[in-house]
Amino acid sequence: MAVKANHPIVPVICSPVRDLFHDDTHTITPGTIHIKVLDPIFPEGRTVAELLNITRDKMLEGLATLKTDIK
Repeated sequence: MAVKANHPIVPVICSPVRDLFHDDTHTITPGTIHIKVLDPIFPEGRTVAELLNITRDKMLEGLATLKTDIK
């Protein structure tokens, strides 16, 4: 979609939220979720496969940084 429209991909990551959800009672505990909007990734000259890999790598890097930022 981004390649066809020539629009950037804007990755968004958030801190782990698993501790806020309770499967047994189907409830959510109030808590803090940290969200980070990463720099846009422009599709020009890249294949879909390249964009997928770049986006994934940027999100993994961002998650690692986000984990250290919130400790």
